Amino acid sequence: MYDHTKYRTFAETGMRRREFLKGIGPGAAGLAAAASLPAAMADDSFSSSTGAAKPVRIPEHLPRKLSISAWLWHWLIACAPGEPYNDLDRVFAEHVERNYNCIRADVALNWAFDQQARPRGPIDLVQWIPRYSSNLRGVFGKGGLRYDALDRVIKMFEMAKKYNVYVIATSWEYQDSTTHLADPKLREDVFSTPLAQRFERLATMHDALIKELKKRGLHTQIAFVEIHNEVDASEFPPDLMIQKGLIEKQLTRLQQAHPDILFTADYGGPTPFTKQFPGYFCLPDNMQVADHHIYTLGVQGTLHELTNTWLGNQVPPDPKDNPLLRSIIGEKPTVSWSDFTVQASRVRRIWWPLMWFFANINDPDRYDSWMYEHYGESASMMRSLIEGHLRTWGKYARHRGLPAVVDEGYIFYPPRNSRFEDSAAGRRIFDLVVDTAMEEGYWGVMLSTYIGPHESMWTENPEWIKKTNQRILDAGKV
Repeated sequence: MYDHTKYRTFAETGMRRREFLKGIGPGAAGLAAAASLPAAMADDSFSSSTGAAKPVRIPEHLPRKLSISAWLWHWLIACAPGEPYNDLDRVFAEHVERNYNCIRADVALNWAFDQQARPRGPIDLVQWIPRYSSNLRGVFGKGGLRYDALDRVIKMFEMAKKYNVYVIATSWEYQDSTTHLADPKLREDVFSTPLAQRFERLATMHDALIKELKKRGLHTQIAFVEIHNEVDASEFPPDLMIQKGLIEKQLTRLQQAHPDILFTADYGGPTPFTKQFPGYFCLPDNMQVADHHIYTLGVQGTLHELTNTWLGNQVPPDPKDNPLLRSIIGEKPTVSWSDFTVQASRVRRIWWPLMWFFANINDPDRYDSWMYEHYGESASMMRSLIEGHLRTWGKYARHRGLPAVVDEGYIFYPPRNSRFEDSAAGRRIFDLVVDTAMEEGYWGVMLSTYIGPHESMWTENPEWIKKTNQRILDAGKV
């Protein structure tokens, strides 16, 4: 089993988010600071960044606007009979019904290829946290699967072509998807590549996959390629300037090999609204898409802070000592910390407190009730952060001559059966994202990370999804 303690980057990122939350939390001072966030976009924090030699042109065969659905790596694990992604033909038909023309999916690079970019053949997959994944969003697949990942990815692209849907090809392998590999030797193989060489390994596999797709005439369904999800919050060298040179080298390699496809890096957090951000000059000069995420944390982050269940290395408190935690999970946890951590041994340590908390939520109404009661204390900050972040990235994209895409967000990570993000309160946040992104001329927008075939809103409110996606598509007709 690989040693999570050897890889520092995401733990450090978790601390950055915690510090950010404390610095711009729901208190009076935090809200006052948040109210000024849109003004911060006047700061030319990217003024010293290199402008693109010439504007990046979106290939003619791609849509003028992308309405993006969140598949992440969940489509690779929740695909047994009866699970959301078992019938890809049906899933793509449902996307078209809801006015989606793009999906963002892990393309199983290390699952499909070995280090020499040779097809691996069948692999075995396991559940995220055995016995305790049912209340976790997205990763609840029951495991026990065995299939050829390359065959499955190709099948996905065949369905995408059939339904005229495009794919943002990405990877979560140096964040979380590797957890699902049953073979400990394969998990160790993924992480055996030194931090500084991982972008090269990913580029080799992206190249191998694209060649397989080109053999079949399926490459035209690629919207663009992210070398990896959230390179600033994954297991790579933590310094953004060191990352910059490593990523630029591999983007150049891929762009030269496949000039008909757009390649970029994907970012979870670089923004002038975090004190650690040195400036947009730290981003690769040869990115072809200004691709980013926004997680406000807001009311949910406050709940985790108050219950001591935020991302990190702490042991969750005893409910007897924390009235708020006790009000949500009861007097005695139904899942003990000791048993949970044994079952979660493959999962990054940083996730344990939050996921232990969720595993103990037997009544999601208690969680949602607190969120509804306290949302107003954070709403202004959350909305200001979203608007300011989108406007600043939009300005940066125009400066660089790049299409802009926001394809994850926008609160954080709720328990599976929570309905807060599905509610009118959550949908207003998503509406703000769409409105602001369209005003800023964004090419692509994901309505929410928690709207997809494996999510409750997919079947409970398809009309809102369809209507809101139509607003994105209509903006491309102007």
